[in-house]
Amino acid sequence: KIYGAPSVKLAWYGSAERVGNIGRHIFWPAPNVDSALAGFTRVQSHAGPRNPQLRQLTFQLVDAASSQRRKTLHAALKRMVPDVVFHTAGIDPTRRGETL
Repeated sequence: KIYGAPSVKLAWYGSAERVGNIGRHIFWPAPNVDSALAGFTRVQSHAGPRNPQLRQLTFQLVDAASSQRRKTLHAALKRMVPDVVFHTAGIDPTRRGETL
């Protein structure tokens, strides 16, 4: 549950890590949770960001696979991905997007 579409999309461009904590007392009104500060390191050598068509298709697949977490990949992607693609990629189509 902690790894979803935003995490995948962020990984396309680089990596993130927790760099600090922010206490709830900083905010008004104070929430019932503490917050975290994230740092981001962009990966310059990744070929994906320079290919907007590949990025767009990848993000569409990620959105479709993760939009309904309880659907199998086959059900979630049936309009976008032919059955043979799952076999070729070695992915069980009965898996759910959140398990990849």
